[in-house]
Amino acid sequence: MANSTYRDVVNRILQQCGEPTIPDASTFNTDSSLTKIQLQAKLFVDKVHRRLIRQNKGRYLLRKTTWSVTSSTNSYNIASGVLVEDLKPDTVFITTSGKGRKLEYIKYEQWLGMFPSGETVKSIPAYWFVYPPDGTGTDKVGFSPPSNYSLTIQYEYFLNVAGLSAATDEIAFPVRYEDILWEHATLWIEVAKSEGKAADYALILERLFEELKQTSLGSAEKPPHVTLGYSGLGFRKGGSRGRYASSPD
Repeated sequence: MANSTYRDVVNRILQQCGEPTIPDASTFNTDSSLTKIQLQAKLFVDKVHRRLIRQNKGRYLLRKTTWSVTSSTNSYNIASGVLVEDLKPDTVFITTSGKGRKLEYIKYEQWLGMFPSGETVKSIPAYWFVYPPDGTGTDKVGFSPPSNYSLTIQYEYFLNVAGLSAATDEIAFPVRYEDILWEHATLWIEVAKSEGKAADYALILERLFEELKQTSLGSAEKPPHVTLGYSGLGFRKGGSRGRYASSPD
């Protein structure tokens, strides 16, 4: 099932608030043709949509793409409109046949500390890092060691959703989560209609955010966990005065 359009959601919220809906796309796209409440609903849905997407990276926003890596450079742009913060660091893999491997992320400062003049010896990359911002607005990555082959490196990122503008723009949420957007935007409309006399909605909004996070970040059977980066101690050795054996790993 396709995601709902911007006008679909705005009209749903207007109905919930007991207000006239917007009859067609042409009227929707012309702000001067809208009533005050209709225009407010349109603006609130855009604002809430941006905020929910920014604060919650659900699986429905995941996308996959690749870098085409060569031996001639060690600087590659991230996909257009995507920021470093949108990347999934554990999804960077060489997928070229015969050279496949997962690349580990390291900080730029770590790489620079090892290679202050740049890394010149080339091979199949084992690590990747992000260059500091250069003022262009496009984030760039490099690899260590730099590649001496033509490789395809796959990575995943969370879609950075642009603002809604046209009636036919699609909402980023699947239909199953859309009621959270309805409720959130409806509260803003009620606040606007109350002219400053609205109740405190903080607790309601907190619940909505928590619901979205719990239902979109993965299976409840696989709860989030933290890898501490070291192995646990093994069993105590008999007669060793409390010493531990080597790690079971």
